[in-house]
Amino acid sequence: MKLKFLDTIQKAFDKALLVEVDLDSMNYIIFSDHHRGTGDRADDHRFASATYEQALSYYEQSDATLVLLGDVEELWENPIHSVLEYYQEITSQEMKFDEDSRYLRIWGNHDAEWRSRKFVKRYLGSERPAHEAIKLQVMDEGRLLGHIFLIHGHQGSTFSDEYARFSKFFVRYFWRHFQRIFNKPLDTAATSTRMRSKHDRKYYGWARGHNHDVIVITGHSHEPVFNSFTYADRLRVDLSRLSEKERAGILTPREAASLDEVRKRTDALTKHDATLLNPGGRAIPCYFNTGCCSFSDGEITGIEIVDREIRLIKWTPDGQRKIIQKERLKRIFELLDLDAQITSGTE
Repeated sequence: MKLKFLDTIQKAFDKALLVEVDLDSMNYIIFSDHHRGTGDRADDHRFASATYEQALSYYEQSDATLVLLGDVEELWENPIHSVLEYYQEITSQEMKFDEDSRYLRIWGNHDAEWRSRKFVKRYLGSERPAHEAIKLQVMDEGRLLGHIFLIHGHQGSTFSDEYARFSKFFVRYFWRHFQRIFNKPLDTAATSTRMRSKHDRKYYGWARGHNHDVIVITGHSHEPVFNSFTYADRLRVDLSRLSEKERAGILTPREAASLDEVRKRTDALTKHDATLLNPGGRAIPCYFNTGCCSFSDGEITGIEIVDREIRLIKWTPDGQRKIIQKERLKRIFELLDLDAQITSGTE
């Protein structure tokens, strides 16, 4: 892991907006990577916009705080006024959360213009600035439980951070037109398994090495991660569990069908450098990823923190909200503390 990345993420952590929250009253929905454009073939959000609107209505009614984790507008390809004009209704729906002081915004590499207070005021009419990162200081009955570090996740990467100006110029004036013609995505952490794996390993490694009371939640890669388990990790666990049952002769017909599906998906992943954050089978639950709001099948994923739990959720185009995974937040911090004790005891 390069020192450049460690320096960048640490600086973002040190200067992050600190928000003290009580575990019992936490009610957050975290969405990332909409990549809203202007409705043309280069607009990645066009497939999922209707799904996202339904989700916003649900969270507005449930009094959740909306956290936008970056790359909401695709400003590498489009001027801001064009995006806001096309997605006027959705933007207005989001700003209702701001009116009720239930709105937090983080800028990403594709919408870094929001780092300017004047830009936010001019185009969103909000006095609430966007941030590079936010630290939620979680309290439980007056005791510090731990911190949740919210950041988009492009920090320290060559293409998205160090050479962002050049990248934006290339995408807006060259790649944008190519994509509209051939409908081919750019080679980024969202489309490249190699870059996605690199992103996940960097943030998982930083979270593990930083402290025993920090959970990191990022976006950027578009791949949901829960409890430091990637899609490849979950397949590996399911394959091991079901294969063991098969060998013992206790596999049910339903589990047999699941095993066949898991084997097919595992075989498909062998062609890619899919991220395995815990190949030894022991995951430290310090890293999470929201996934994105720009899947081409119209689905969106996000992370909820509510009812003392953290949840990976998925919304489908028919308006169904599904909890993919969930865990008690207090238990996660207890596991991080236990890992710290084990680590210090072996040094």
